[in-house]
Amino acid sequence: MTTDTNSTQVHLAPLTRMEALYLLAGMRVGLLVCAEQGMTVERPGFHTVTGSELLVRTALGAQTAARLDEGPPVTYRAEALDGVTLKGWYATVTGTAEPVTDPDERHHYLATLPGFAASHGNQLLRIRPHLITGHRFQNLTTR
Repeated sequence: MTTDTNSTQVHLAPLTRMEALYLLAGMRVGLLVCAEQGMTVERPGFHTVTGSELLVRTALGAQTAARLDEGPPVTYRAEALDGVTLKGWYATVTGTAEPVTDPDERHHYLATLPGFAASHGNQLLRIRPHLITGHRFQNLTTR
């Protein structure tokens, strides 16, 4: 087996929990990953970081939204990667999600986070992270 010496070498530098939350706070869009009908699905979401929690406005089917009451973990991820320079980062938050029910809080976040057309549904979720991970992509060499 030969190794291509002309390839780019990329280093993955782990993010701390605080770095990952800081980077997520600078983004507005990501993907919510959850189980639906026995399969893993991704749904787009708009988010904001409040303290150590994520508030996510997403489009979920009624069955999936109802399953959140059972407490299954969900994952939310966002990234900023440059396909040319191979620099950037990704961050992942895994934890429990619950619908935001307080009327004043719902009103605030529904007014400030972008939403989806009514036909796609809109759920406002609070994710309480149990695990926050991520990496920076660092382009070490280009030959």
